[in-house]
Amino acid sequence: MQRRAPDQEGPAGEAWHLPASRDLGAVGRWLVRCPKGHPFWQWWVVSIGHLQAFGGVAKGRFYPKAEYEFVIYAIDPEACAEPDPEAEKPYPELIPLDVVEQFDGVNSEQAERLCSTAVQAIVMGLLSPDGDHLPQWKKALCGMIDHIRKGASYVGSDERTGSG
Repeated sequence: MQRRAPDQEGPAGEAWHLPASRDLGAVGRWLVRCPKGHPFWQWWVVSIGHLQAFGGVAKGRFYPKAEYEFVIYAIDPEACAEPDPEAEKPYPELIPLDVVEQFDGVNSEQAERLCSTAVQAIVMGLLSPDGDHLPQWKKALCGMIDHIRKGASYVGSDERTGSG
C-alpha cells in the first residue's frame, strides 16, 4: 500500500497527523509507527480528546476538574497489519490501552501541541508508546502540562494530571 509521507519522522519511527473527529471530541490524533516499540506490534494511535465533548458528564473522569484525556493505544496487528492514515473507520485497538491520562488547565490549542510533542518524543526515540513505559509517560506528561500551564519546569507529584 502506498501511503502519504509522514508528518513527523525520527530515528525511532514515523507519524501521520490524522483529522480530529469532532464527534469524538479529539483535538489531536496521530497514527504512529514505532518498529522497536514492542516485539509483536509496531503501530499506535496517540490522541487527546476534550472530555466535555461527551456531554460534560463526569462519568469516566479521573477527577472532577479533568478537561482532556491523553490516550495511546496499540493497533491490533491481526485485525489491521498496515494501518492507512487516510482510513475513516477507527483502528482496532489492543486492550488494555497503553497510556490514559487526564488533565486540566490548558486550552484546546495547547492540548493539541501536547499531543504533537508526545508524538515527536516517540519518533525521536525519547519515549516508547508501549504501556510498559507508563511511569515515564506519567512523569513526562506532568512536566509537559506544567510547562504549558506555567512556563516552569516540573517539580512535584502526579497530582497535576489527576493520576496517582
